[in-house]
Amino acid sequence: MRDLPRRGASEVGTWSAFRPPLADLGSWLGDLDKLFGRPTLGAESGRSQVPQLHVSRTDEGYRVTADLPGFAEGDVKLDAHAGVLTLSGQRTTGNWEEHAAVRRERSSMRFATSVRLPEDANIDTVAGKLTDGVLTISISHKPEVKPRQIKIQAT
Repeated sequence: MRDLPRRGASEVGTWSAFRPPLADLGSWLGDLDKLFGRPTLGAESGRSQVPQLHVSRTDEGYRVTADLPGFAEGDVKLDAHAGVLTLSGQRTTGNWEEHAAVRRERSSMRFATSVRLPEDANIDTVAGKLTDGVLTISISHKPEVKPRQIKIQAT
């Protein structure tokens, strides 16, 4: 019995009828990011370094969550100003020169992202908690402003 080439070994660099037409789109986008100097997570990933945010409305206010694996509390900064919440951070992976790496997929990372908060979000109550690589930000609603009834006196 003869040895058959591994699946995909003959497809490298060529188009295949069995391969989805947009299968390489991620690596092409990563190449464009590198060309224009935008940061990427890894050499082959082509993903942006900005963590994805999930914003939800609760009865008490709003909750924002972001996945930040490998980040410590001191690596993350949270600012709220003029109705905009800004999350930024930086993670370093250590000195690679000390070790003879066989494979390196982790890299240092820096990011900043902002989200405009709804009108009824009270930015004075923003609080963040980082647990197991997940940042949870809580923002309460502004106290409801009710019209005040003014009694008119006759003279």
